[in-house]
Amino acid sequence: MTPCPFIASVDPGLDETAVVRFDLRRWEPTSNFAVAVRALELDYTILDTTPDMLLADRLDALSLNIEAACGPGRPYEAGIIYLELPSLAGGSYQAMRTRMGATRNAADIGKLHMAIGALIAGMRRAGVMVVPFPAPRINKDKKRDAVRQLVPADWAKGPRGGEKQDVLDACFNGLWVLTEPSLRPARWVGHP
Repeated sequence: MTPCPFIASVDPGLDETAVVRFDLRRWEPTSNFAVAVRALELDYTILDTTPDMLLADRLDALSLNIEAACGPGRPYEAGIIYLELPSLAGGSYQAMRTRMGATRNAADIGKLHMAIGALIAGMRRAGVMVVPFPAPRINKDKKRDAVRQLVPADWAKGPRGGEKQDVLDACFNGLWVLTEPSLRPARWVGHP
C-alpha cells in the first residue's frame, strides 16, 4: 500500500473546526517555517455547527463531516491528521477564560473536549491515523501574524468581516508539526 502523500492539520471547535491540508511531495524535513510552507495547500475547509442545534446533533454533524471530508478519496484526504489539543495550563487557561468571558468557561471547555472526541471518532471511522498534539505555547496573535507573513492569501472571512482565525491557527499548527522533529510525519508514515 502506498502511503498517502497528504497530512491535515485540524484546529478543533464546536462552532467551527478548520481543516488545512499539506502535500508531503512538496516538503523536505526542516525546522524552517519558510521551507515548510511549500507543502501547504491553500485549500481548506471549515466544518461548522450552529448553537441552535442540539448538542448531540452538533457533535454528530462534526463527526460525520470530518469523516466525509478526510477519508480515502475524499476532497481533504489525509493519511495522518494532526489534531490540536487545547493547552489549559497556566496562562493559556487564563487566556481562554478571559477570551470566553466569565459566563463561558468550564461548560464551553467541556463542549470543546466533546467536539474533539467527536472529531476523533469520525477520523477513525474514515481510517485516518490521528495524532493529537498539545497546542504550541506561543501567543495566538504571533502565530497568526507568522502565517500572514509567510502565506499571503485571501483568507476566509468571518461573520464580522475579519479573517477566520481558526484557519490561520490550523495553518500554523500544520507548519509547526512539519518543523517539530518529535512530530514530523516521517515518524509515522515512512517519509524519507
